[in-house]
Amino acid sequence: MDDPLPPDRSHGSQTSQSQALYTLHGVVVATVLGSLAAAVVIVCLNYWKLGAQALARKVAIAGGALYLLVIGLSSLLPGSLEVGLAMVAVQAGLGYALANQLQGSTIRYHVANGGRAHSNFRAAGVGLGTGLAIFFVAIFVLALFQVGAPAAA
Repeated sequence: MDDPLPPDRSHGSQTSQSQALYTLHGVVVATVLGSLAAAVVIVCLNYWKLGAQALARKVAIAGGALYLLVIGLSSLLPGSLEVGLAMVAVQAGLGYALANQLQGSTIRYHVANGGRAHSNFRAAGVGLGTGLAIFFVAIFVLALFQVGAPAAA
């Protein structure tokens, strides 16, 4: 799928050069700290700033499904430090590739023409926030399973 917002297209007043976008490097930083879900959040935030809310919703749905698939597949792998680090690298690469395919040319055009970019520290905050949210959702789901489980004697 090509970048749906090519750089030569006028994006309207919402996407003036005063709007800051997250860069592809920011996607990688967020993904390393918050999983592939953080990359999805970053791409959605960029689409929102670009005035493409419908695309943001589509990315959120497809990205959520892809994230669940990655988590499901990774749960089948043995638990070791090497596998964990490999999964972080795979998710970061996947996040970068998807963001580059969907928004790469738009981000490069925006920055090259004087548009502002969010710092990697801000992207790290998005990654950490996303990771924390996923952690609490996982705890909640595990708690639900514990409530329904019979007590051990």
